[in-house]
Amino acid sequence: MWNKVEAIKLLTAFYETIERRVEDPSRTSKTWRRLWMGQGNEMETVFYAPNALNAAVDCLLHNKVVDDNYTHKALSDLVADRLGNVYIAFAEVSAEKITALVDELVTKKPELMNVYMAIHGVSVQQRTRIGAFDFIPNNDYCHLGVKCFNQQMEDNIRDNVWQNQDHVMVSVLACESVKAREKAYAEFQWLESAARLFVDSDFYDIGITSFNYSHVENALVTTSEGQMRGTSSSLKGSPMPLPFAKVFANGNHLYRVVDRLGHDPGKLNQLQRRIRHAVYLGGLSVRETAPEVAYFLCIAAMEAMFQSEVDKYVNPGIAQQIIESFCYLIVNEANRRCVFDQMKPFYGKRSAVAHGGRLVVTAEDVCLVRSYLRAAILKMIDDPVLSELKSSDDVAAMIRDIKFGMKEVKDER
Repeated sequence: MWNKVEAIKLLTAFYETIERRVEDPSRTSKTWRRLWMGQGNEMETVFYAPNALNAAVDCLLHNKVVDDNYTHKALSDLVADRLGNVYIAFAEVSAEKITALVDELVTKKPELMNVYMAIHGVSVQQRTRIGAFDFIPNNDYCHLGVKCFNQQMEDNIRDNVWQNQDHVMVSVLACESVKAREKAYAEFQWLESAARLFVDSDFYDIGITSFNYSHVENALVTTSEGQMRGTSSSLKGSPMPLPFAKVFANGNHLYRVVDRLGHDPGKLNQLQRRIRHAVYLGGLSVRETAPEVAYFLCIAAMEAMFQSEVDKYVNPGIAQQIIESFCYLIVNEANRRCVFDQMKPFYGKRSAVAHGGRLVVTAEDVCLVRSYLRAAILKMIDDPVLSELKSSDDVAAMIRDIKFGMKEVKDER
């Protein structure tokens, strides 16, 4: 829990460990830091106790604003630099300046930062925006407007960081670059999951933060005495990038999912955030090689979309909630009973996986539940009525109306 008084107390304790020199640096528990002084090139060295700094930073990060803007490392560097400079200038403890630093951190307004990362497995032909993501072709670096301190740095960024690769960009709010990258990673991981769930290919993969480059995986089987019994090879990853226009064809499944859910979660309603998380879990299931784990992730995605706590009388169990939600909302009445019968074993197998039961989960089981998950996601974002629902309470209310009829509205005139 955030406590400003405690933060000031811990920062003061850290400040009291700072000194210009120690008799024998190799025998002290303190670490050292070089600080730039003023506008010139002069530098000073200070020594301080890292444990005291970590305690103060941990306390500061209990504040939601601070935690949302800074990583632990960046905040540690900032505090050490700022209070190190205060010590050199004033030496004695300055309660006023320590309090001012805390106030600055907890009221700091983040700035919008663009984070670019290479995207593999897809060939971007022209700059395209879908949802919150900008897809940028490899030859478009000159149009980004990147400003560097000198020509040498600009050449290094272009040649060694950009590396003439296709990129994807997302904008996030942060106060420092590492936190910005951390936030962008979460967005890029979601985009990867969306692509894996909605691109129909067994071997194709799109990668940003993690990518399985194309390679041949070989296996050799022998007896315990070394007698060769067999060999096999299988292709892994993407043998070549697919055209962007094919992967993200305007209006196809993946395009619609990213266009409608690929935004800052804070700008989505509660039900959209749940569906967005279901996309992420479903994408993880595609990468998972163990059928039991892939199956578990798909059922967890269904739970993310449909589980509700609003009415125990109508929906007494999670399994019934998921099956009823899917059958009533996603399936037409003519096929509802057939789908219900297919879905009945779903949650029993999920529980067996979770609790170490003996039920066998097959690749066919995974394909079935994943196909139902995809259908549910697409229906929830495409259907003109379902796409207007805002929360899990709205979903439960709609199911009650379907099961028991609409509530009568009394005319109070």
